[in-house]
Amino acid sequence: PLDLATLDVEAGPQDLGGFQLEPGLVLSGRVIDEGGAPVQGALVTADAWRATGWSTFSFGGPEQLASAVRTDAEGRFDLRRLELGSKQLRVEHSDHPRRTFNIELRGTERERHGLELAVPRGGRIAGTVAGYEAAGRKDYRVVAAPMAGPQLTQGVFVGPAEAEVAADGAFEFRGLEPAGTYELTVMRISDDEPQIPGGFGGLALAGDRREVSDRLKVDVGNLGVVLAIRAGAVLTFQLVDHVSGEPIERFDARLGRGGLGAKLDVPRDGFAEGLARFEDVYPESDPLGFMPPETLTISSEGYRDLEVSEVALELGRSTDLGALRMEPADQLRVRVTDLATGEPIRGARVQVAPATPNFPGVRAASDDDEGASTMSFTMTRTVSFAEADEGDEAPEFESISGPSDVKLARTDKEGWAFVGLPAGENLQLTVTKQGFAEERRT
Repeated sequence: PLDLATLDVEAGPQDLGGFQLEPGLVLSGRVIDEGGAPVQGALVTADAWRATGWSTFSFGGPEQLASAVRTDAEGRFDLRRLELGSKQLRVEHSDHPRRTFNIELRGTERERHGLELAVPRGGRIAGTVAGYEAAGRKDYRVVAAPMAGPQLTQGVFVGPAEAEVAADGAFEFRGLEPAGTYELTVMRISDDEPQIPGGFGGLALAGDRREVSDRLKVDVGNLGVVLAIRAGAVLTFQLVDHVSGEPIERFDARLGRGGLGAKLDVPRDGFAEGLARFEDVYPESDPLGFMPPETLTISSEGYRDLEVSEVALELGRSTDLGALRMEPADQLRVRVTDLATGEPIRGARVQVAPATPNFPGVRAASDDDEGASTMSFTMTRTVSFAEADEGDEAPEFESISGPSDVKLARTDKEGWAFVGLPAGENLQLTVTKQGFAEERRT
């Protein structure tokens, strides 16, 4: 095995001498099923193991590459270049439950051959998702959770497993524990949210997971399960100015937890009369019970962000939140012009965010008669993209998904943009536009 070490090397030619590598540990044997038949294609991984039962997992590097192999047609495996010491061998295969085997070795023992690792035949559950084709979704998965709850089986954590849904609605679980009962449900999992895949019955988590069917208790061996997709909830509201009561038609709205969840598409002409509607909404699944409450978050240029917490949703029913009022926020008025011609620049991206340690900012702006801080920018046109976006239509309003202390707007045809001011005394303002050099102010 390769033992990595940190060396302090001075400038100039250096002779580091020779490096001596000691022979590594060799483990070989077969993976078989409970009937003695070879298991081809099983992944066998070696991890350090101590008598306490704890294993040490290594990620990446030469040791990890050398400590995982797949079995051949005879179920044989040959692990080489391992560090000396006792090992824990993990066996994974899509048709068999995952198992671990502790191999206790003497300190000087460098070879162990003839190992036989027996894994049970895995159980199966299969069926169809009714209404899957009509829903036209590509982000549905079936989740199977052991009714006994997450548990350790021979040193392996067994939690929810996931199965993809085929175009015709069919799904199949293989490699489950051979006996037991599972609770099945159909989940809609957003592809743009962080996910931790489970694999072979392991725990699976994601940032935004929505149950779209009832839960069904199923015994291992049932190959005729039918899961039906339920109608989602509907959420409506109207957004108005807190002072004037006039409708606000340009805004972003997101429904979910912790900044994640479904986001409304903004119509080209905005939301008429400030009326908005979330359709096909499903309460977010929270199997571990530690997620923050489901919240409706709304942002609009010139207003403070609005949050409506603990929104109650009921499948198949419509919930109307009525009129939601947004309070006007402090704003920075920015004008962007071309340094060469003095002409206003339309569609420039104006962002205000708290200053970072690498870019300390200072709030430095004068107030005009309307009470809004005003700043002017001139931009230098670059050569390579000088004519790249002539004639582009700039949106009148644009916001971004992310921390509420980052504000964004676009300049209009006169080069003006109104952007909200986040909390804090030290702010960083950045102006970008394709074809021009980036400008920053404090």
